[in-house]
Amino acid sequence: MKLIWKAQIKIPDGSHQGEIVRVEYRDQPFSYTDLVLKLNDVEGAEITYGCPSVLTPTSKLGTVMQLFGSKFEVGAETDPSILIGKKCTFMTINKKSKKNPAQEYAEVVSESLKPLVA
Repeated sequence: MKLIWKAQIKIPDGSHQGEIVRVEYRDQPFSYTDLVLKLNDVEGAEITYGCPSVLTPTSKLGTVMQLFGSKFEVGAETDPSILIGKKCTFMTINKKSKKNPAQEYAEVVSESLKPLVA
C-alpha cells in the first residue's frame, strides 16, 4: 500500500462548529464509541469525541444522545449513528503528547459537545 504525505492540520484552542460525520467503534483497550466531528473553520480537519460504549441517562454517551434528541427508555435500543449529520458546537484544547513532548494534539473538551442552535 502506498500512502501520501500530507501537511499537519493544526486545530486551534477554542470554540468550533461542525457536524457529526461518522460513528466508529473500538474495543481496545476498552469498548468506546467515537463520534467523528468535521470542523467548519479548519479545512480538512476532523476530530473524534470518544465515549465509553455505555448507554445510561448519566453516561457520557447517554448524555450526548439525549442532548441531540434521543429519548431515554430502559430496555429500548438505539443506534448512535442517528447522530450522523447533526450540526454541533464544541470546544478543543491542545495538549502535549506524553510520548513526544515536542508534539501537540487537539482534544475535544469533555462535555462540550452540544447541538448547534440556529
